[in-house]
Amino acid sequence: MSNSRSNVPQELRNLGVRNMNITSLGLENTNLTNLPSSIGNLKKLKELDLANTNLTSIPPQIGNLKNLVNLNLNSNYLTSLPSSIGNLKKLTYFSMDGNRLSSLPSSIGNLKNLQVLELDGNYLTSLPSSIGNLKKLTFLNSGDNYLTSLPESIGKLTKLEVLRSSDNHLESVPRQIGNLKNLQFIGLAANRLTSIPKEIGKLTKLEIILLGFNKLTSLPDEFGRLPNLTSIYIHSNPNLRIIPRTLDRPGLSITKNRSTRFEHIPLRPVQRRNVPLNTNRNDPISGYNFSVGNNAVNLGYNRYVTEKSLLNWIKTKKPSTNITNINTLYSLDPNRNIVPNPFTRQPLFRRNINFVKFVKPNKPNAPNTLAKNLNKMKINNKPKTPNTPKTIRKKAGNAAQSRRTNVNNNNR
Repeated sequence: MSNSRSNVPQELRNLGVRNMNITSLGLENTNLTNLPSSIGNLKKLKELDLANTNLTSIPPQIGNLKNLVNLNLNSNYLTSLPSSIGNLKKLTYFSMDGNRLSSLPSSIGNLKNLQVLELDGNYLTSLPSSIGNLKKLTFLNSGDNYLTSLPESIGKLTKLEVLRSSDNHLESVPRQIGNLKNLQFIGLAANRLTSIPKEIGKLTKLEIILLGFNKLTSLPDEFGRLPNLTSIYIHSNPNLRIIPRTLDRPGLSITKNRSTRFEHIPLRPVQRRNVPLNTNRNDPISGYNFSVGNNAVNLGYNRYVTEKSLLNWIKTKKPSTNITNINTLYSLDPNRNIVPNPFTRQPLFRRNINFVKFVKPNKPNAPNTLAKNLNKMKINNKPKTPNTPKTIRKKAGNAAQSRRTNVNNNNR
């Protein structure tokens, strides 16, 4: 122990290092402008925190810290990193937020065990393609930079769960993003995106996606195939006027502009003599969306449709269906060959309900019928009068009176 203390270089002593066998060194929030090269002699170091220390450079000897697991370089004045940083094979957490980095060394792809990589708030214009070698990466934050594109190799990060790249200059997203099967969060807000690749529909675990403050003009229909999607932010896209009807479903929160509406898919032929499905534009649930399987059609806002055209549409979209009459879908006046207004007639359906689940309900008993049945039950269930002495005498008197009446009638 005494030897390890006596071998500590003076520059490390000035940093408070008293033992060369230390495993953790925290120098955060100090006025450290230069990191001595002798830092590479701390062979057993596992954690190194240099956040907010006014560092302007990192010595190449940092690559000698073979056992380093956590490295924090946040809030400094670093403009570059040494290529020897790729020697830290055991590194799992690497944060460089709030520096002045304009590029990353390609050797960063050698960090095979890296799980968290934070690059927020730098001057990066691109990410090295070698970043695709970080097979264990689960969290990547490259927001608030000057990125114009993401490398196609990002599709190799199959364990990635969080991708944050908001506040950049991105003009496109590589279609290889569809390979990130474990992705749960995508942050692409405040960029220059005009479109989103349809391959994003393959991200079945995706829950939240941020696309606000871009230049989007459309969204792919494949968004509707994301079963776990709970929130989508598409506000402040002035050219995004229509979004797919597949996104209009329960459980999905959509933050959008008022001018952004769901697409309408009217049925044909349209016949004015029929009853409108909905004439109330102010109703919050106006504009119905009927679906058969994965196919949907909108029947909202003063649309008219005949029974025949609706059944033809169902058979076209789902030939295997055995629906032959509109009465098998919901209650309908048999004298009308139309789809009724769900607000003026008793509705038996709501949005996104599969047709094949509907059955014609049993006709309820009318109130007068129920009253008659109840009266019959009361009459039939009336208790019999018991044979007491009083009732026996009364019955005998009634019988005698009846006999006298009959005799008198015969004498006449």
